[in-house]
Amino acid sequence: MRPFVLLLLALAVAHPASAADDLPQWLEQVARQPTDDTDAPALVLLDEQMVSVAADGRLTVTRRFVVRIVKDDGRRAATAHEVYLTDSGRIRDVQGWVIGPQGATAVRKSAIIDRALVNDDLYNEARVRSISGRDQAGVGSVFGAEIVSESLVPFKQLEWDVDRSWPIRIARRTLALPTGWAARSLTINGPPVEPRVSGATYVWEFANLPRMEDEPSAPPRTRLDSRIAVDYGPAGASSFGDWPGVARWLTTVSDDRAIVTPGIARRAQSLVGDAASPMDKITRIARFIQSLQYVSLQTGLGRGGGYRPHTAEETLTRGYGDCKDKANLMRALLAAVGIRSVLISAFLGDAEYVRVEWASPQQFNHCILGILLPSGAEGSANLVHPGLGRLLIFDATDSYTPVGSLPDSLQGSRVLLVADTVNPLITLPKVSDEESRIERATRIVLNASGEATIQQLDRARGLEAIRRRAWIGDAGLTDFVAEMRTLVTRAVPGATNVDVEPKADGSELTLTYRVPRFTQTVGALRLARPRTIRPEQLPDVSRPRRTLPLALERLSIDESMTIELPSGMKLDEPVPPVRLQTAYGEYSRSSDTTADRVIVTRRLRLRDSTVPRDDYDQLRGFIQRIQAADELAVVLVGSAAASTISEK
Repeated sequence: MRPFVLLLLALAVAHPASAADDLPQWLEQVARQPTDDTDAPALVLLDEQMVSVAADGRLTVTRRFVVRIVKDDGRRAATAHEVYLTDSGRIRDVQGWVIGPQGATAVRKSAIIDRALVNDDLYNEARVRSISGRDQAGVGSVFGAEIVSESLVPFKQLEWDVDRSWPIRIARRTLALPTGWAARSLTINGPPVEPRVSGATYVWEFANLPRMEDEPSAPPRTRLDSRIAVDYGPAGASSFGDWPGVARWLTTVSDDRAIVTPGIARRAQSLVGDAASPMDKITRIARFIQSLQYVSLQTGLGRGGGYRPHTAEETLTRGYGDCKDKANLMRALLAAVGIRSVLISAFLGDAEYVRVEWASPQQFNHCILGILLPSGAEGSANLVHPGLGRLLIFDATDSYTPVGSLPDSLQGSRVLLVADTVNPLITLPKVSDEESRIERATRIVLNASGEATIQQLDRARGLEAIRRRAWIGDAGLTDFVAEMRTLVTRAVPGATNVDVEPKADGSELTLTYRVPRFTQTVGALRLARPRTIRPEQLPDVSRPRRTLPLALERLSIDESMTIELPSGMKLDEPVPPVRLQTAYGEYSRSSDTTADRVIVTRRLRLRDSTVPRDDYDQLRGFIQRIQAADELAVVLVGSAAASTISEK
């Protein structure tokens, strides 16, 4: 586990036991407003942020949050928080109140805490101050809080989101600018919200937002929650103007960090050794970078330090770094052996997060590398850029994805080349089904007593191999084997002697086991239900309806199941074929039957896509038909009788 710092501060701000006289007018007004009935445990009456910008660019942010507790479970909604940076900002004031049947009471000082925003960083100047009234607020009471902070930001842009964990009566965002300044905004994930403008003050408002509850296989919340992106400045001037402007700014804060020092040059030569080809050199350096420990040490965030890597020499000496440090070190090592590369800004967690319409470095949270392949060099480029040429994209933080492959989490996402080029914003490609799939072969040998010996061999290619390798690496080989044994015994009742043999690189997995009573005797018949062990999961369609879209992950499987029959037993009727096809994928099943065996072949393709709520019934029916087709009932009889295979 990465080290972290968690500091609890009992702020020495004395509040009176009764705060009726100190209750602010704005809170009284909100709390008195009538509210409609709601089935949710809590109802947010007001979610407000007011930002006042001084002429020197310093921000004063007032955060107000008011929630009515409807049910006991809704007490957890009685919390407000604000993020700040210790190097360029501070929390100026924190106050909270609970309005109950006996009047208003101030929130106790012990309910105000300060902690690190990201717990797995070695050091990070980003912190969060929060105040909670959950221990004082009862059903029917109102919790209100106000947090005032000051900060200095590196550029004149803001991004506000709206958390819909609870239904919201009013969500309001206000920007007050100096005289002569102006703002322009973009609404993301929802219909446009135009601001009310009075002089240099802008107000955006959402009203009566329903609660957005979590559902299985839902898209990331960054794709669902509405957010407003704002540019502001004198006469409405933007900090960057366009994407080339963002790329140039990022270049100015990073280019001088990849200087090839004598130490970098020596290490690069020792890593590449006798490697002759550019691809061999790239691979050897990449393996070294992947072996470095990921540790984040974030300083100077309020002055743009979150976008500025440590020098390559520092990262090499320390032996650790975050994503931009590792990518930057690799850039310097490659330069030392004559190979050019550029940093690439990306967003990790949602391939659709980055929007073309808003040119801002705030849309990125990750850094990878684009390696310019020399002319004539072997190796498959991920893409060809019109200005830079053949680019090999590499994520130095992902220890399971080799050079030449793109992590699944980045495929299809928009990224920014940190280079002075006309077209810096590009879209990463997606691999095809042929490049990433599972090939599965199962052999079931039945004997006359009804016992079966079963062997299943999985071969994973491309992303599927990377996923398996990550699973094995994260869980550990021992735990992975234990998980697979549990999977077998749950899927196949009575399975014994389960043997699991995975390859560490994720390319192959062999499962071998016995089932003493694989068949059931029904008079003169024997019934068997052969099962394929699938570690990968089909999407969860157990709910009859959804309120959110469903994020369908790509899945490509080719399977064959060979059932070897005991002497004296026959199959009479072939397996009926199945063919299913929708906009989201396809499934087919066929068979080949001989006197002593039956071979069932299945093919499944699911497409990486977002299924709208209105199309859920279509997808649900498709998945349910696949599940039904996978359930075979094999009926065996003696050589003088007939036999059939039927659907369960």
